This record gives sequence, C-alpha cells and structure tokens, in this order.
Amino acid sequence: MRLDKILSVRQLRAAAIAKVIFHLLVFISLMAATWVAPAIAQTDEGSDEEDILTVGSQAPVLNIETWFSDREGEFEHTTEFEPGKIYLIDFWATWSLVSHPWMAKYASLQDHYFDDGLQIIRVSDEDEDSVGNFLELDVKGDVETIYAEWTLGYCVTTDPDRSVHEDYMAAAQQVKVPVVFIVGRTGLIEWIGDPSMMQEPLQQIVVGQWDREAFRVKMLATQKMQKMAGEVRQLVQQGNAEGALRLIEEMMPGTPDSQIRTEMAELRLEILLANDGPNLAEAFKEVAQRRAEDSYKLNEMAWGIVTREQGGIKIAPDLLEIATETARRGVELARKKGDQGQLVDDHLGAILDTYAHLVFLQGDLEKALEIQLEASEKSQRDDIFEYLDVLQSEKRKRESNEAEGDEADEAEADEAAQEGATDGDNDEDSEPAAVESETENREIEAADPAGIET
Repeated sequence: MRLDKILSVRQLRAAAIAKVIFHLLVFISLMAATWVAPAIAQTDEGSDEEDILTVGSQAPVLNIETWFSDREGEFEHTTEFEPGKIYLIDFWATWSLVSHPWMAKYASLQDHYFDDGLQIIRVSDEDEDSVGNFLELDVKGDVETIYAEWTLGYCVTTDPDRSVHEDYMAAAQQVKVPVVFIVGRTGLIEWIGDPSMMQEPLQQIVVGQWDREAFRVKMLATQKMQKMAGEVRQLVQQGNAEGALRLIEEMMPGTPDSQIRTEMAELRLEILLANDGPNLAEAFKEVAQRRAEDSYKLNEMAWGIVTREQGGIKIAPDLLEIATETARRGVELARKKGDQGQLVDDHLGAILDTYAHLVFLQGDLEKALEIQLEASEKSQRDDIFEYLDVLQSEKRKRESNEAEGDEADEAEADEAAQEGATDGDNDEDSEPAAVESETENREIEAADPAGIET
C-alpha cells in the first residue's frame, strides 16, 4: 500500500510538520553543495564546526558489518583508509529509486578510475536479507540481468546497526540518500553531496587539482546558515507559522541559486500546508511551475492533496483545480518517456492513480474511472486495483440508484394513470342517474305547471 492511510487531522498535520523539517534539512544540505556565500563564510569559525563532519574533516573509520561484493577479492574490506588511495563512499537504500541507476554507473566509474587508486563503497543501513534479496532482482527493463551482476566490480555493503550512518550521515547533517563522501589520499573528506554533482570534483581530486579549501568555505557558509534554519524549525514546531514564513522571506534575498530558491519555495509551501495558511493555492502553483519538468515531484505534490482530503481536511476548489492540473502535467511528462521498461510504467501508473483520485474529487466519476483503468494496465500495485474497485463500485451504486429512481418514476406514473382511469369510470356511471333525475323533474312540472300541490 502507498503511504496514504486515512489519518486524523492531528496526525496529518503532525506528518506535515515533520515534512517541513525534512525539507528544511534538505535545503540546508543543498546549500552546502551549490551556494557560495563569502560574506557569511568570512565570519569567525565557532566551536560548532568541531561538532560537524565537513569538508576537511578526518574521515571516520568504516565499521561495516556485511560486504556483498569486493571486485572479486581485489578490494579489502576497508576499515581505515590507506594513504594514497581515494575512497568514494555512497550511502544508498534499496527503496530509493534514485539510488538504482547508480548500480550500473558505479561499475563503469570504478573501471575508469581503478588504476588511479579509487575504491567505491556503497553503504546501506538495511538488514542483510533486504539488500541480498534486492541484488537478486532482475534489473528493470532487462530481465536477463540481476543487480548483483552490475555490482561485481565495486563494493556493495550494508550496516544494519547504523554506526557508519551515524558517523557520516548524521554527523554531516545529511538527511537523504543517495549522498556521497569522497575521502582523499590523505584521509580527509574532500567533498560531500549528491552523486549527480560529483563528476567534476572527483576528476579534480584524482589529478590533484581539487581546491578543498574553497569548497570548505561553501560548507562553512552553509553551516552559518544552519542557526537561522534551526530557528525556522523551532518556530514550525511551536506552531508559529507566521514567524517561520517571515524568516524564510528574510533568507530568500541572499540565495541567488535557482535550485535553492525552489527548495525555499517548497519549504514555504510545506509550512502553509501544515498550518492551512493563506494563499495556499498560489504557493502550490509556484512550486508546481518550478518543478514543471519533474514528474516525480509533481506526483508527490498532487498526492499530498489527496492525502489531505482523505484525512478530513477540506480542499478549497482553487487548490483542488491546481493539484489536478499538476497531476495531469505529471502524466504528460511520464508518457513522454515512452517504453523504457517497468520502472517507467510503474511511475506512470502511480501518477495516473493520483490523477484519477483528484478527478473523482472534482466530481467526474466517468473520467476518473477511465484514468484508473489505464493506471491498472501500467502497474500491478495492489492499491491501484483497490481504488479501481472503489470507482467501479461507486459507478454500480449510482447506476443502481438511477435504476431505482426510474422504477419509482414509472410506478408513480402508472399509479397516476390508474387514478385517472378510475375517475373516468366514475364520471360515466353518474351520467344516466343525472339524465333520469332531469326526466323526472320535467314530468312533475308537466303535471303541476304552477308548482302547487293539490
């Protein structure tokens, strides 16, 4: 089942607040990778820096429990980092769809930099069976290959006690996967960020041209912003949405990067959603426009509105209309990806399901049913078929009600016709009596013209 259980309003708003905090932490980590703020970075470095794992920090040892692959014995099960080597440590999860494509990408990346002393280590925090079973699955779109075949050339591991995650992810304020830590030849952390952004830093680290200090400045600038971000988080938890929104508005002028502005717009939207704030539809529309080419994000946003309605929160017509259009746009984007395997079909099925929910909320059962039928053809997820049953049941119910209504109308018409026929018969029976009465009166008048009895 999707994470769409019908929650109480209180539970829903608590979840929304948690999501606000999540977006806030994502926003902070994004700034670390993309935003240079020299004015902030040049302030005095406080003791807070010592408590945060950052660029330039000594990389903690790796106490990893289970190793699934090690390039067929060519790599040691690393604990401490060997001087002169480079280590790319990627934190991932089997449930993270974004992590899956890197299974193949890391294979070619490892081959490319193997002679340069690079060792790639992917670390999950899931139990051994979950990771092992995932590696035995067919690769999406290629039934002749399993994930384990892709990972033979580098190291895939898991650490269920989460000690490595605590030493790296938590210590570096990272809240989402995948995220990469590159440890340089001296054992210091050279770079932290999303793997999609690591190509240039990795190349420069390998050839010895990486400016670690310059990137460290950006990280420190971000850490200076964490205090303000913490204030936003505290205001949200206290229910002071107005204060949190005001603080976000103060932060926005200093964020020239468009991606960060998008993250801030999303954070503002989450605060408004958590508190039923004003101008909610406008804020939703702004984020949808900023994410107009991201079908996954559009689906997430639109489904959030469905979840609110299921939780008993009334959805304003303008917000429902924008959410429906957002889902429709997501469907359009997903269709453009064409025939790219089951992974894309599952996503298309999911967003069609979201679209059907919103169309039904707008009152169009027939269109919703048509959309959900297509969703069931694209994805085999149980919840999609369950909602199809709901819509089909609703249609049968309405058809039954209409049939009963028609029968009632026909019965009423028959009854009226019968009553009309009975009235007609009564009129015909009364006519002879009237004629007889009139004849008798005339006879009486003829016998006594004066009308006087004798």
